[in-house]
Amino acid sequence: MKKIVLVVCILIAAFSHLEAQEVRFQNLPFSEVLELAKEQNKMIFVDCYTSWCGPCRFMTDSIFTTKRCGDYFNEHFISVKYDMEKPEADGFKERYTASSFPTFYFLSPQGEVMHRMVGASQTVEAWLERVDAAVQEGWQLDHLRQNFRKEANQNNLKAYLNGLIKIRFSEGISDLFVELFKRSADKINFLYDHKEFIVRYLSERQMKTFLQAIASCDGYLPEMNLVFEGVPL
Repeated sequence: MKKIVLVVCILIAAFSHLEAQEVRFQNLPFSEVLELAKEQNKMIFVDCYTSWCGPCRFMTDSIFTTKRCGDYFNEHFISVKYDMEKPEADGFKERYTASSFPTFYFLSPQGEVMHRMVGASQTVEAWLERVDAAVQEGWQLDHLRQNFRKEANQNNLKAYLNGLIKIRFSEGISDLFVELFKRSADKINFLYDHKEFIVRYLSERQMKTFLQAIASCDGYLPEMNLVFEGVPL
């Protein structure tokens, strides 16, 4: 009997040790992930995957299971993963998008996008290098965002836009221009002045979302859609 108890204890200890080595992904809806991140004042890491995605499976089996990766992520992030084709992702998809897989989001404790990356890494070393760069750029972007919110002058706007462009976060660019549209006194000239930039950085799908968003704003007139006449949607 004592031998059985000893074996069970050893197995439990071994399992616990292995579990501690891996990235601990929380099995929580996104609303609760946000609450936990605010509580612990930690960044949020989100792995957006699908069941048919080979590179997603590689990251799950060969990268996230390593001690080096687990140690880093468990210390610095609240980590969560969502199959983007299942209802479990619905809360996350209300705020964020992913069209290629895997897509990885790095969010502030308040849920603000700090960085977004696409694609797997072949080694833990390469992955952690990417993550380190993402975190550094993320804090820079957050600083630029806060500067713009405190003082929305042209210099701060330009710096914030460049930060969004650097991480290729076109949804953030769209949201920013919707906010600027709301603030603008001369809305139609605002659209003409920024048309080239908006068209360059928004995809066809994002253009549709942008036009729907401005159509719901106070001061919108139907003829404003003529500004983008001929732009593929």
